[in-house]
Amino acid sequence: MKIKHCFITIGILCIAVFSAMIITTWNKHVLVLADGEMIEADRIWQVFNTVYYEQGEETLYSVEKEDVDEIFSASFSSLNDWQIILGLEIEQKKGIFSILLNHAVWKGAFLLFCAFLLAFFIHQRNAVKSRKHENKSLQDSEEPVEIHIDPAASDMEKVVLYFLNIYLLQLKAKKKDSYRFLRLDTKGPQKTTVYSLQRRMGDRWQSRRMSLGPIGEGSGSKSKCFYVVFDDNMVVKLPSSPVTNFNDYISSIKAEKRIADILAPRECLTPKVSLVLKRIPAFANTVGEYAKTDEQECIKILTEFPQFQKFLKIGKNFAFYMDLSRHFFLKHILEELNDVEKDVSTEIKKHSEIIWSPLAFEDRYGKNTASLCQKLQNAFELFEKNIDPDIPTFKKKEWFTDSLSKENAEKRRKEMPVVAEMLLKKISADYHDTFTTFERSVKNFVRGQSFNQHKSEIQGICTNLIDLLAWLGSKNIAMRDLKPENLLVVGAPSSYPNFLKSADAFEIGLIDVETAAYTDPKTRITDQPRLGWTLWYATPSHMFVNEILKQLYYDIPYILHLQDWQAIVVMIFETIAGEKPLFHAAKTLAGISRDISQYFGTTSGMLEFAKQSGPKFWKAAAVEFKARLHEKKHRFSSVNLDIGRNARQMFEAAAARSSREKTRKQLLDIKSGISAYDLLDRMFRHIRDVMYHKDW
Repeated sequence: MKIKHCFITIGILCIAVFSAMIITTWNKHVLVLADGEMIEADRIWQVFNTVYYEQGEETLYSVEKEDVDEIFSASFSSLNDWQIILGLEIEQKKGIFSILLNHAVWKGAFLLFCAFLLAFFIHQRNAVKSRKHENKSLQDSEEPVEIHIDPAASDMEKVVLYFLNIYLLQLKAKKKDSYRFLRLDTKGPQKTTVYSLQRRMGDRWQSRRMSLGPIGEGSGSKSKCFYVVFDDNMVVKLPSSPVTNFNDYISSIKAEKRIADILAPRECLTPKVSLVLKRIPAFANTVGEYAKTDEQECIKILTEFPQFQKFLKIGKNFAFYMDLSRHFFLKHILEELNDVEKDVSTEIKKHSEIIWSPLAFEDRYGKNTASLCQKLQNAFELFEKNIDPDIPTFKKKEWFTDSLSKENAEKRRKEMPVVAEMLLKKISADYHDTFTTFERSVKNFVRGQSFNQHKSEIQGICTNLIDLLAWLGSKNIAMRDLKPENLLVVGAPSSYPNFLKSADAFEIGLIDVETAAYTDPKTRITDQPRLGWTLWYATPSHMFVNEILKQLYYDIPYILHLQDWQAIVVMIFETIAGEKPLFHAAKTLAGISRDISQYFGTTSGMLEFAKQSGPKFWKAAAVEFKARLHEKKHRFSSVNLDIGRNARQMFEAAAARSSREKTRKQLLDIKSGISAYDLLDRMFRHIRDVMYHKDW
């Protein structure tokens, strides 16, 4: 209730009391006798010398005129008379005054008034609180949107919600607005998942798309990286150890920038705060159009206006953002070069008839495949015998050959009778080994064709991988977690993919240098790098700190450099063969990674574990690598690499460190034109010789 309402209520009460006074005294009459007595009457009239008056119904009194001193009648025509009668009413406590002049009534009224005041003030206080809450709710609903990211959400969902929040800020969305994201069935660039980011506008949804996909496999460093397409291509990294302090966050960025400066002019992507801040309208309006892209200016603004720091966080932790808009992932390029799944389906469909021609089958898919061809024919005869004879033979053959390819089978299923589909499923199960062998034979054939078609690109990539390794060594830096996901291909975007045909037209740069180690060339002191590894490309030495490595090897910087050698060897093998070389060795390394935690906190125990782990890994790796390399010797021997000056110097330095005369000569003999087979064999031998000590 408002104050004015209180005054209105009081006014009404006063009017009511005044009205009651008038009503109860209206038309009242008073006889004032000569002796001073006052008689109140309802009606008074005079007949000759007698005055008559009534007091209530059926009453009549009289008095002589000479005994009456004065007669008063209450009316607006005689205000003075009414005042006298009113005074008499008060004196005798009659009418309304019997109530107003009653002490008990006043006490009750006072208590009621106090209760009213108390209720009034309580109501006012609650009303104020309610208004404040309503105003705050209204104000909050009009504030810019800020999406809460649940810590329990998956990393993919956290990244999507982060960019949904940026999109809503760009739309000037309010907290009251509805929003959502939807995962679409379509695939984005590089097999990423496409999401629709949406905000409700009346009865429709306003939307835009983004693409998101994880980068890389499980890593010992456990940092999660994602490839994001949101206006531009970028890499988003969620660090393994959460970073919540802004100064620590900036220090990490500066540490990576320091490594990039040492490696310059080699392209090296490092995190930039401006990459995402320039997309935040509030920040862009504060710093201006130019400053929003200036990295140092952005960091300065973040220090002065800490409220903008939250825009660099995904959830409660800072994330790192790297610009990939001008370059290409080596991982994506290798996937494109080695992705033969669609080509396998096309091959089976295009040359399905050779299944019924053993000579053509053997000629196309290799010697000793005639028996495979016969088994496929037997499977078809079983299918044909148990299917409706009225169905044309060509249609039966189409269904059968399509069942040999998963992609073709999915397309054909809609037009295939249920009986035929069920029969083919049974035959596929009964002839599982035959179908698998056929698919593998076709895949090897298609890979061979793809290899011949892309040999110049493969040679260029392998040449530049060696060049990168030599460059890192010349700069006294060991990356320690090299892998295709951490490498970018730098070339003219307008000439992609043609520039891959010439090694001189592009170079390989770096992404994510958090595990890099720098050795001071004067003191030969290497700071303890952050431990991190990826099983396919690592060695046991990746898992141990410098204190342990010093007791195992005499030259720690060189061991760290050989860690990069190992990764480059695996990547060259992968580039040429389309598959990784060390499966069993990787399992051994996974076991070492799993067991190492038992020795944390004990130097002697960790040292003994390291001495046991090294031989276990290198024995398995040596046998497996030699077998895998020899298995594809023809392909590796057909790839010839250019060896630049830096690379020759690197191999000469390696030869000087080799304890084996044969290996030393082989390293010194590495020059342009060497086959990938010889190069990988010599490099792997040198890595194993240095890292594997039999006397452990």
